[in-house]
Formats: sequence, C-alpha cells, structure tokens
Amino acid sequence: MGGERKSALGGLFDFSFRNYITGDVIKLLYGLAIVAILLVYLVIVIPMFVQSPGQGLIVMVVGLFGAFLSLIYVRILLELIMIVFSIHERLSDINASLEQTKLQQ
Repeated sequence: MGGERKSALGGLFDFSFRNYITGDVIKLLYGLAIVAILLVYLVIVIPMFVQSPGQGLIVMVVGLFGAFLSLIYVRILLELIMIVFSIHERLSDINASLEQTKLQQ
C-alpha cells in the first residue's frame, strides 16, 4: 500500500487511492492554523493597546497563553488524524502479509 511515494499534486489525481496525501495536507493545515492563530492574536491585541496600554499588556499576556493553548489543541487534533491514517496503513500491511502467508501454505 505505501510502496511508492507520489507528490501531493500527483496524489490528488490517483483515483485508485493507493497513495495518501494526508501527511502533506496536514502540514499545510498546521501552517495555516499557525498563521490564523497569529492573525487573530494580533487583531485582538492591537486594538487593546490603542484603547489602553494597560489593557493591551494584559490582553497580550493572556492572549499569548490562549494562542499557545489553541496551537496545542490544533496540533493534537491533526496528530490524531495522522494516527488514524497510520493505523489504517499498518493494518493494510498486516492484511497483505497474512494474505501472502495464506497463499504460500
């Protein structure tokens, strides 16, 4: 199942679904999540500094903590998705191995 490795673009046109592009998509989603979390953080913090430097400082510190927790949450979810695909790949390998030993007997 996981023999040859195609590029993400080549994997998009693999209608047999023998090659997974999930790893590449997960990397892209993680990068987009980092950018989105950073943008949300800045959109919240900058107006607070304009309103009041004291409030801005508080929101900056609390926002960093929230951004960090959000990043951890996204990472865990994406890793769980990768684990599911990894389990599927390994079970497919085990199944192929069992079928091969049945044929040899």
